[in-house]
Amino acid sequence: MRYHRITLPTRYQIHALHQAGHSPTNIGQQLGFHRTSITKELKRVTPYHPELAHQNAIAEQSRRHLPRIAPHLWNMVTARLKEFHSPEQIYGRCKLEGQPCPSIEAIYQFAYRLYARFRGPRRAL
Repeated sequence: MRYHRITLPTRYQIHALHQAGHSPTNIGQQLGFHRTSITKELKRVTPYHPELAHQNAIAEQSRRHLPRIAPHLWNMVTARLKEFHSPEQIYGRCKLEGQPCPSIEAIYQFAYRLYARFRGPRRAL
């Protein structure tokens, strides 16, 4: 089965089939979704209501794309990397000052991406 999102009309179909007593496996086969997707969808709102489930799904999708670490923290990390501080020093200073800070591993990955952006394409020797 190919991945596709569950739309509002499909949620109404799920609701109708569920009210008629069909199992998640049967509903999934009829609508072209995996049974696990149908089970998760039915658990999204209890008792199941298609419009509320759709609103929750849209809210969840928008939350998924928010950055986990605030941009101002990355600006602080960038400034300290430019001052030649190591990720361990940056992390330690943040903790000492009581500021939230990305993990040491996240700072290393960020520094590598930053370095790769300015380094340019690799050349064969």
